[in-house]
Amino acid sequence: MTNGCPYHKTSSPAALSSTDFKAHRYTTSELEDLKRDMEALAPAIAWVDDFVKQANPDLGRTGVVCPFVPESARQDMLQYFVLDVELTPDLRREANEEDYAAVIEPAVLRLRDQFMANRITDPKVRLLYAYLIVFRGLDLEIDRASLLIERIQRKLKPRFVELGLMIGEFHPFSNALGLRNPDFRPLRSPVPLLSFRNMVEIDFVFLSRKYDPAPLRVHFLKSYLRHIGPELKSSGRLKAELALEEAEQEAFQIASIRPRSVWPEQEWKAL
Repeated sequence: MTNGCPYHKTSSPAALSSTDFKAHRYTTSELEDLKRDMEALAPAIAWVDDFVKQANPDLGRTGVVCPFVPESARQDMLQYFVLDVELTPDLRREANEEDYAAVIEPAVLRLRDQFMANRITDPKVRLLYAYLIVFRGLDLEIDRASLLIERIQRKLKPRFVELGLMIGEFHPFSNALGLRNPDFRPLRSPVPLLSFRNMVEIDFVFLSRKYDPAPLRVHFLKSYLRHIGPELKSSGRLKAELALEEAEQEAFQIASIRPRSVWPEQEWKAL
């Protein structure tokens, strides 16, 4: 017995090598935290295992919904985070979306910085490195919470893309279309989630969509070419350059008729 703990293992190294067993120690308070984390994580883990990592007849192609996630999980490069956004009781009684956004946005940016600090740059494996964020204490109706996470994703996306990262949102009401089947909804999850990962070549599809304002597309495509351009084949680079040229022309036309002072910040900064 050591340190007064009756469960401390006292076998000598000769009798039992330290490599022969694993013993994880938890205090009572740590177990309570673990229980709360697992309650928050359970829907996300089940969704990844039962949907994202599985084939789907509505996908429009063979293979699983996200072909990189199974290998990412096997290599422990898919990392789950529980972001505690619970407000103090006095704020929670009359909390609205802005109160939660004030907590979530800076926390997500700090996680982005952590991701960058540990970033994997090897093109062969960098797509496997990803964060998936679950929100605990987001005490809003599920539709309001979902729209909040979608709004936060749109707001923060330029600040991820400029660093060569992609941020995505998932929630039960997502209407994002499948790339090969417009009737498929690949981003619908049982609870609101955010994820981010390194940018890759196929992200051109998500960074050149015409429903994004032209100045924002300029920002996205310049970032894409800066981070991914050197790895592209000549045809892929030309396609991105042409899309950028088109977005710049459209942005110039907008600038000539719309005072910059009334543009949303993320639009005019893109220029």
